[in-house]
Amino acid sequence: MARSLTTRQLVLAIRSLIDETNEAEISDELDVLPSLNRGLDDAVDVLARKYPDSLITSLDVSLDEGEDGLFPIPEDAFQERLEKVEVYNGNAYSELTRVDYRDISQYDVPNTSAGPFVYAVIGSNYRVLPSTNSIQSIRIWYIPEQGPLVKEYGRITTFGIDTSLPATPRSYVRVTDVEDVDQASSDISSLSSFVNLIDHRTGKIKATLQIASISNSKVIFSPNPTRSVVQGRTVVGTLPASIELDDYLCPSDGSCIAPMRSPLNNFLITYASAELKALKLDGDPGVVLQQLKKFEDKIEKTWVRREQSLRVGKVSRNLNPGSPYKLWTRTPR
Repeated sequence: MARSLTTRQLVLAIRSLIDETNEAEISDELDVLPSLNRGLDDAVDVLARKYPDSLITSLDVSLDEGEDGLFPIPEDAFQERLEKVEVYNGNAYSELTRVDYRDISQYDVPNTSAGPFVYAVIGSNYRVLPSTNSIQSIRIWYIPEQGPLVKEYGRITTFGIDTSLPATPRSYVRVTDVEDVDQASSDISSLSSFVNLIDHRTGKIKATLQIASISNSKVIFSPNPTRSVVQGRTVVGTLPASIELDDYLCPSDGSCIAPMRSPLNNFLITYASAELKALKLDGDPGVVLQQLKKFEDKIEKTWVRREQSLRVGKVSRNLNPGSPYKLWTRTPR
């Protein structure tokens, strides 16, 4: 399995490629991290067009949440894009056809339909048509925004329940390789008191928690967070059941591990180092575009988890003599 690199490891790798003589000339916070995240934005744009399978997620939506069939696109949707909308009829899901907003009037009819058949994107919302009372829910597919990448506080070595205050047991973790944990805060009025728990394999955020206290490597979380939502994510008072050893803690801004591991990590390192050389060290600006093109070409040839199923087409005798069908393979998007 390809190894996941944390943000700190990516920064070190980028600096190694830059090999600048004066480290003070390039700042991690002002130069390397912004360049790293610009590379991530470009990479996700390529993935969204060439290989959405690697980042796609789904969300069930009740029709009661909408008004006249109008629903907000999820706030974390990359470029406010929807990949697919499906309707659930009680037995199975069926895909809705996307139409242009100009065609809405053809489907905006009285409530006599068995269910929605189409949807249209309108600004930051989408509308399913025609309206119905017989369908209860829909399912949308979209690519969530990735990042930003932020430096991790440390890797989790143990976790459990702190019972030093019997009346209010609190979740805790112990963190090794602790760096910049002093930037985290137990001041409940501060945004820096909130942290994300990161899956060490995928970089996905498992939970957002609020720090109650910090003692050396032990971080204790508040069972009653002062805010219910931070950075668009729900804040919880206990560690999720999915927590594992070697997961990470990082600021609530984002994640400390990029998705897709090595294919994306290699691109981020070469992209950021090339951009920083061009911007700060008289490097060739054209190298940045070359790295982006190489990444796009590589993604087009990536077949991990892609469909390789066979489909049958009509009007051919190539399948076997006398057969009216033709065997052909699905080509990558």
